[in-house]
Amino acid sequence: MSQGNTRLHREIYAIVIIKLLIIVGLWWAFIRDARVEVDGQRLAEHLAQPASAATQRLHSGEPHAQ
Repeated sequence: MSQGNTRLHREIYAIVIIKLLIIVGLWWAFIRDARVEVDGQRLAEHLAQPASAATQRLHSGEPHAQ
């Protein structure tokens, strides 16, 4: 590898690392405190039903049909 290629690789690695640090910093600043409430009972019922019932419910036109 020539000197120019080595320098280019180092610059690319540095840019990627800087971008990753920025992404992690933004996540830490804005998303770290976000919580998603999950209803365990509803999830268990959804996972327990046969796939055909779930497919029919999805295509019924009602977004949250139970």
